[in-house]
Order: sequence, then structure tokens, then C-alpha cells
Amino acid sequence: MKKARERIISERFKENTARRQFLQYATAAIGDACLLTLAMPAFAATKQTSRLNIVLIISDDHGWRDSRCYGNSDTRTPHMDRLAKDGVRFNHAFAASTLCSPSRAVIDTGLMPFSNGGHVFGGRVRPKTKTIAHYFRDLGYQTANIGKFSKHPAKAFPYEVVKKRWSPKEHDAGLIDLVDKFLKNRHTDRPLFLEVNTADTHQPWLKNKDYDISTLTVPPHLIDTKETRDALAEYYTSVETLDSNIGKIVSSLEKNGYCDNTLIIYTSDHGPNFAFAKWCLYDEGIRVPFIARWPGVIKPNTTTDAIISLADIVPTLIEAAGGTAPRHIDGQSFMDVLTGQKKEHLKAVFASHTGNNKRYPKWKANWSPARAIRTRTHKYILNLNPTYEFICHITGCKPNRQPDAYHPYWDSWVKLAKTNDGAKMRVNQFQHRPQHELYDLTKDPFEKENIANSPENAELLKSLQTQLSDWRTKQGDNVPVYLEKKYVAP
Repeated sequence: MKKARERIISERFKENTARRQFLQYATAAIGDACLLTLAMPAFAATKQTSRLNIVLIISDDHGWRDSRCYGNSDTRTPHMDRLAKDGVRFNHAFAASTLCSPSRAVIDTGLMPFSNGGHVFGGRVRPKTKTIAHYFRDLGYQTANIGKFSKHPAKAFPYEVVKKRWSPKEHDAGLIDLVDKFLKNRHTDRPLFLEVNTADTHQPWLKNKDYDISTLTVPPHLIDTKETRDALAEYYTSVETLDSNIGKIVSSLEKNGYCDNTLIIYTSDHGPNFAFAKWCLYDEGIRVPFIARWPGVIKPNTTTDAIISLADIVPTLIEAAGGTAPRHIDGQSFMDVLTGQKKEHLKAVFASHTGNNKRYPKWKANWSPARAIRTRTHKYILNLNPTYEFICHITGCKPNRQPDAYHPYWDSWVKLAKTNDGAKMRVNQFQHRPQHELYDLTKDPFEKENIANSPENAELLKSLQTQLSDWRTKQGDNVPVYLEKKYVAP
């Protein structure tokens, strides 16, 4: 199977290389030819090797619905749309956690949160854990991480080049210059593995530039208030900046000779800082955008409904680079989906959220651990601390307490809930989670109607509970359900 796959990749790349060589002379006037997959601009100084270069772009808090190529017409994302047009767009990609450091630890290890040890915010992966920097170093790659790092401890992720830049207040000012300078001054024949991490969509969001809030579509999982619309406009303004920076990163790659023999992947660590998204295991929190472009290998302008986990990135990229994916990790390679040989991958994905530790913040936010299993049609969530009010930065940050993370949209919901029964019910759903949640995603994609207590769903509920329990046992996840005993964060 592996030899057949390698032959297909090789044949496709050779075929498209021949086409590009022809088009280079026939269409020399096309300055944007590199983006058309079949042509390479004659002016580009090639730094490509015979081996694949890999660039992984990871944003911060960007929801899967929130770009035009994913169907959100309120957003302005021409560069993401172009990347999707030149490659494949995944409709069912899922983060393993809805906090940055646990999610990124999974991306860089191929191990789920409890398996790698970094399941809590700021948590450290277990000693001797092998990470993506190790794997690609051993494959002969130069490894580089530019932008946000948020992986602990840093020595467990021994990138050869690390250029840290994470400033949500400044919205990645200077990040693109770091990328451009690194690529321009890179002098080695080794292939490149580059991870670029942006902060554009992390709070605080940018001020609304020119979005008319009255025309915005408020997603069904949110309560429609002026403040919610203000938040959406600010978030979309930040998404627009993210999109611009993705375009600049791709442009820098092409300008510096990384084009045809380069796999570019864009994804996010988890969903945005809205209620029922970040901090939560609903789809708005764990479902993420995922776009891949690989000229000559990935068929342009395609989509796939294959279910993948961000834990699958490590083995997939190792295989793309010509290596053999390790067997001991949780992630499974989806190379066959990238190359169009298969339409299916996973039957279900798992997600976990432990939250913050007991030291930060002091006001005991994010102490509501949960675990989930998500199939093609259903989601089951087990809340491990259901008697505790769900408190996170959305509800807990105030103008005088962590003001940088405060937005008044939540306060507007609470105010409306005093006179509006629908708002009251939704606020209560967010703040008070039952032990068991079950959703039929075919009928209720925004997970608003919990059907866990319906007798007709008893068999399905038991099956999903068993699968989740078995998975937790294999992961070494022994956090109990706290019903009477008071939960204390790690």
C-alpha cells in the first residue's frame, strides 16, 4: 500500500513538473502562475530540494465556520479561499482540546492530552515524549517554529530555529517579517519543516473596521444582542487580518522559492472565544478549519468529509516526508485522504478538556473538566464536575479583572435573560452543565437540545458511554466524576 501511494505521489509530481516546465515558457507573462498549481514563475529563486518542504500554519481561536470558503459570507477571506481552491478543504477536522497549550501539544506529538501529559492549560508533556521536532530532525529536516510557542516544557520541542512572537494586543505585528527574513536568509540543502503560529484571532479582537453589524448573521448558538453583533464584527475584523497574514506567508514562501515541492497546511488550535465554543467540547469549540495545498499531489479545488483529528497531523506529515509513522502514538495518518485514494478516515474522534490549574486564574475559572466522543451523527459529552457553575474567561473577566479578555457581549446576555425566557434558558445552559449530554448532529448541528434523558436514545447513549470509557482507560485518564466531593483543579 505504501509503495503504491509513493508511486502515485511521484507520478503526479513528475507529470505536473513537466507541465510546469512547458507552461513556464508558454505563459511567462503570468506573474501569479505559482498559485495556479501548474506553473512556476521564472523569476522565483528556487530553494526546493528533491525532498518535500512542509509548512504548517496554525492560528489561534479561529472557528471552522468563519471563512468564506467554509460558507460564511459575512467574512472576507480571499487568501484562505485561494488556498482551498488550490488544494483540499476538510469539512470534519477536530481539535483534541479547546485550550491552546493542550491542543498544540497534541498537534506536535500525535498523542492525545492525557497520553502526552499536557492536558491542563500550561501543562508539560511527559519526560522523553518524542515530538514533531524530533521526528523531522531525524528525517534530516531543518525544523523551525515562528510565532506563538505555547508548548511545555520548551526543551521537549527542540526546534532548530525558534523565533517567538506572540502578542495578541499587537496582532502579530512583526511576525511576517520574521518569516520572510528566515526564509530569505536560509542557506541549507536540507528540506524544511516550518511551523508558523499566529495570534490574530485571539482576544482582544481588533476594533470593527467597516462591518455593518445590522447585516451580520448571528449563528444559532449565540444570543442576538447588539453586543454580540459588535463582538462578531470585531472577531471578523481579526479574521480578516489573519487571512491577510496567511496570504503574506504564502507569498513569502513563493517569493523565496518554496512553491511546487511544498506542502502547506492551515488549521487552528480550536474555536473562537464565544460562548459554546472555546472552553467547550461542542463542535463550535473542537471543529476547526483544515486546508492543505500540495501541487501535483493534492487535486485542486476539492473537499472531503473524512473525519480527522489534529492528532493525525504528526503521522501524516512524517509519511508525506517519506518516513514511517510511529506505531505507539494515537494519531493515524490520513495520507490516503490527501492523495484522493480514500474518502473515509476515522469513525469517531475524542476530545478532552481539563481546563486551568489551581494557580491561574485565582478566581477559579475553567474548573469544569469534560470528555467527549463525536461520531458522524452524534456527540456525547461527559461533564466531570457538573455541580460546579461553568466559569470561564467569557463569564468571569470584567473591566476590572483581566480586562484584555473582557467583552460585554456576555453581560448583555445576562441582562436580556432577566426579561426573555429564551435568553434565560440559553444562559442557564452555558452556566450549568448536566453530567451527560447527547446531541443528534444531523438534526441539531448547534447542539442546543440535549437528548441524553430520552428513553429512545438509551441504547445509543450506553454505546457512546462505553466507547468513551474504554478510550479514557487506554489514555490513563482517571479523573472521576465529582458529584459530592469538591473538585480541585490540578
